[in-house]
Amino acid sequence: MPARIAGSGTPRYPPRDYPDHPDPHVRFAHIPSASAREAMADFIPYTPTDDNDQEAIVAEFPASTVIKDAELGRREPIWAHHLADQIRLTDEHDSTPKDRPYVRPSDAGKCARQLGYVASGTPESDPADDASIIAMAAGARFFHKLWQDGVERYFDELRLDYEAEHGEGAVPGPGIPWRVVIEEHFDRSDTTLTLPPRKEGDPGIEVPIEGYADLVVYDCEGTPLEVDDAKSKGGFGYKKLFKEGVDLGPWTQSWIYAVLKGAERIAVLNIAKENISVNAASKMRDVSETERYANEFTKLTRDWDLPGYKELARMWGINRLAHEKGMLGKRVIPEYGDGTEVIAPQQGLFENGTTAWQCVGYCSWQQQCVTDGPGRVPIPETSVLAIRMKETATTVTEAFPGTEVQS
Repeated sequence: MPARIAGSGTPRYPPRDYPDHPDPHVRFAHIPSASAREAMADFIPYTPTDDNDQEAIVAEFPASTVIKDAELGRREPIWAHHLADQIRLTDEHDSTPKDRPYVRPSDAGKCARQLGYVASGTPESDPADDASIIAMAAGARFFHKLWQDGVERYFDELRLDYEAEHGEGAVPGPGIPWRVVIEEHFDRSDTTLTLPPRKEGDPGIEVPIEGYADLVVYDCEGTPLEVDDAKSKGGFGYKKLFKEGVDLGPWTQSWIYAVLKGAERIAVLNIAKENISVNAASKMRDVSETERYANEFTKLTRDWDLPGYKELARMWGINRLAHEKGMLGKRVIPEYGDGTEVIAPQQGLFENGTTAWQCVGYCSWQQQCVTDGPGRVPIPETSVLAIRMKETATTVTEAFPGTEVQS
């Protein structure tokens, strides 16, 4: 029998179901308690003569004898965990820590400290659990993949229909969406974006970029028209979009790729993992049938130049802080605007009393962040960058002379 990849920890219940099973996870399953079994013995099936005969049902089964399904059948899952195991086994993403002397557009809008951990290749202290693995796979490997396949199919059919009407090889005029590239790769070895110089006469700063654009739309002449970034959202986060719009991160991610490609327009597609109900949608303003499960926001690329370049400069500055100074940035998240630092990562608590959801259950370095403390601090000695530097120095401090912890 294959070994389990992700254990579930100490079982909540004593061994009952399969005491001789070779897999401890199955052996420690749960069946109803003795009191529940006794109650089941007295349970008499009843079939109402009328679908609405609720009074008769209540009379037949007083509240004291009603048994809830949760009491009867709940056990520690013994088969469900294979879903997360299979996702891990088939995941082609390389999660090996590595120091990154470049910017990943998908990191836009994230905490400065987190960007430092990514840049230095610090191992995750809080890797994603089974529930998180499943939630991420539902978005990236189900919704995103089906959406991308659907868009490709649409353009294939569009070309066939157009040629059937206008002749083989016929194409429309320029500026009309005609084909798409899915997951277009931008390699840092030949992809840089220039930050504007701080003052006239200074050279711009070349920032290497590495990443994949979800979808790039081209016309028949190969001119890039639009770059789309797709995000999957939980129910609460999806509804917030109708009031607050798209965050800094997705806009900047699509903007970076659009600037690199010279595309005129950027767009962000949000897919709801939990649809808005018909009743809830009727109480919201101008929510279409399609927007119950997905919405789109768009703008001209140039309209995001100011916040885009500002965020790119922040990301590159944090990267250089790690690679040139051996330091991590403060626990600052741009979404919260005023530069206030998180003082308690366990609760996502800021100095001013507000809280950040990004810290609790969503950060893969929470315990490492707690250990490292607030302010600018040296990169962890367990990071890939620190280990590489220690080939010629004993400690991170020696590898990066002149650095010190700042409170």
